[in-house]
Amino acid sequence: MSALRAREGTIEVASALLGFAPLGLGIAAFGALLIIPAAGGWREAVAWATFVAALVLSIAGILLGTVGSFGVTAVMRHHGYHVCHVWRGTRMSVTTWTARGRACANKDDDG
Repeated sequence: MSALRAREGTIEVASALLGFAPLGLGIAAFGALLIIPAAGGWREAVAWATFVAALVLSIAGILLGTVGSFGVTAVMRHHGYHVCHVWRGTRMSVTTWTARGRACANKDDDG
């Protein structure tokens, strides 16, 4: 976002980065379930709330990581950038965006 505000000529965006934070928090919340003892009362309510939070955060992380690139594309095109180069890996892709009126830099395809 700071590169977009600064109107930099070239911006690289990794597709999976959007989902890392919520997915990481979800995994951490599942880890917290392991240290909460299985007992009744308030501990059971805390465990249930932690489970729901972990599930919601994990789903949000997966969704942002997979379909978040559509939102990034809409924002970048709105600000006058066009796709210059896309590197596709097995789990994520890195897209290089270039401002309108600028030429694309040569990229090696070796990753």
